[in-house]
Amino acid sequence: MKALRIMVAALGKRLGGISVSVDPKASTAYTDGKRVILPLLPDVAGIDLEDVLMGLTAHEAFHIRYTYSRGKKDGSAPVGVKATPFVCEMEICMEDPRIENLGMKAYPGIRKYLDKLVSYAIRENWFPSKPEKNIHPGKLINFSVLFHFRANFLKQHDLDQAAKNWAKQAVATFGQSIWDQVIVIAEKAVVASDEDAPDGPWWAAQKISDLLGMPNDLPEEQKKAASEAAQATASEMGTVDISGAAGGFMGRAKVSTPDMNQETVDAGGVFADLPDVVKLESGRIYRQICGPLESKLWARSQEELFVARIGTGVVGSALHRIHTTGQVFSRRIEGDTRTIAVKVLVDVSGSMGDVRDSGDAMYAASAGSVALSKLFSSLDIAYSVSWFNRYYMKGRPFSSSPLKPNEPWKTHAGGSTWIVSAISTAGIELLNEVADRKLLIVLTDGGCDQNQVMAIDNALSNEDIELRYVLIGDLKGFEFAKGRIGIGSPENVGKVLVEAFSSFAV
Repeated sequence: MKALRIMVAALGKRLGGISVSVDPKASTAYTDGKRVILPLLPDVAGIDLEDVLMGLTAHEAFHIRYTYSRGKKDGSAPVGVKATPFVCEMEICMEDPRIENLGMKAYPGIRKYLDKLVSYAIRENWFPSKPEKNIHPGKLINFSVLFHFRANFLKQHDLDQAAKNWAKQAVATFGQSIWDQVIVIAEKAVVASDEDAPDGPWWAAQKISDLLGMPNDLPEEQKKAASEAAQATASEMGTVDISGAAGGFMGRAKVSTPDMNQETVDAGGVFADLPDVVKLESGRIYRQICGPLESKLWARSQEELFVARIGTGVVGSALHRIHTTGQVFSRRIEGDTRTIAVKVLVDVSGSMGDVRDSGDAMYAASAGSVALSKLFSSLDIAYSVSWFNRYYMKGRPFSSSPLKPNEPWKTHAGGSTWIVSAISTAGIELLNEVADRKLLIVLTDGGCDQNQVMAIDNALSNEDIELRYVLIGDLKGFEFAKGRIGIGSPENVGKVLVEAFSSFAV
């Protein structure tokens, strides 16, 4: 079982810092030219979904790298190309192999994801192994070109037989001369090594359309087929884009478990709305945690003594003389220069209780998160606070500045505890932060599906994100996180926060 949303977000980051977002209305993966966008899918799922999602993420990321960012800003047809339905689909038949080839050259390890995606597409008949009877000529020539280059150029050999079947039918329908001319035109666009010129497939598609639209010296039947192909409508050709073909699979894969389909909403309040008693309590907690946690989060200044025969021969900029003899020097290290980013994630489900009741977990979690904010701000550590119940509520962007009255803050509890997707979403936010060390601190009243949370925890750990759990109440389902959990009653939340960092190493 894998935490897929974390895996695909990490993959996007490795492919040139590309962010991966979720669109609840999306039916399949796509890109807006800046981000890879996925539909709502399980955070935890099996091998087939993993193969499909990783492959589609890589494919769309390469569109960003080689279709958009390094070429046309919007990926549209260049001036002079008549973007008919046939031309648009034919362009994809060449552009998809072109970008995947460039991507696999830049990131050789990505081939396994793209090959598995194609293998799954064949098994599920997204890519039919042979043309159906009475196939429209436009669909025939498009899929024949796509399979030819995927099998023979990208070496996706699971398509070898399909490529032969489709090419054979294309030759029978259009004639060997037309087929050969189409491949020659397409090959120049597909194999082009210039990654900054994605217009080639558009011009090649236009040239192929012109060739088919005005065939010369062909038998009447072949001439008719060629003309019909060039004039085909979108519905007559089918979808050659692999992300488009994945739409049916995505619909089936959407999980029915509501905990995976968490929506993001506003916090619904501001920091100024938090009761004064909670802010006062945060001061008490801050005084409890500032000493123990500061020593762990930020290295104290140190001095190292160096003895030298003379005051030269050592790094002068790092040393200063402390004795008149010129033999003993001191190097002062002012503090840990590593950057840290921290996400604080607070449970605001109904079981947390009332923020105004000092005996409730909501009171303690709110005061504790404010105390943590004070600590991080004092240490110049970038932090952000978010909340979750049925929904995920973002706070301000990561910053080390103190909290301001008008900043988003959730002050009321209610709803169910969707902790799996909340940790995943918060982790992905952290993943995209630039820092040497990344921490995710979860404050909750306990209770979880241990297997699912452990899968998310492991996935984030693999991406160098450290999780700490602050359990305000009884331990329920977090046994896997020993050394990274603190457990206690609301009145002892300060001690619980310190306990959660018991295994934390500087």
